[in-house]
Amino acid sequence: MNYGFAAGLAVAGGADRAERNPALPLALATKTGWNAYPAVRLGVEEWGSNRALCAYSQAATLVSLALALALPAAGRA
Repeated sequence: MNYGFAAGLAVAGGADRAERNPALPLALATKTGWNAYPAVRLGVEEWGSNRALCAYSQAATLVSLALALALPAAGRA
C-alpha cells in the first residue's frame, strides 16, 4: 500500500502537473524521501550486522530510489 500510494502520486496529474497542480510533485518528493531514508538505513544496518542483504529489503530500496526520477518535477513546481 505504501508504494501504491507513491506510484499513484507519480502518475497523477499528467505531464504538466508541476504547472497545473504543484502539490502533486511536491508530495511525491516528500514521499520519496520518507521511503528512501529508512530503506537505505535498513540496508546499512543489515550489512553492518549480517554482512548480507535481504532481497526484499533491497528491492524496496531500489523502488524508493527509483521514485527519485520524479524529483525534477518537484523542482519545477
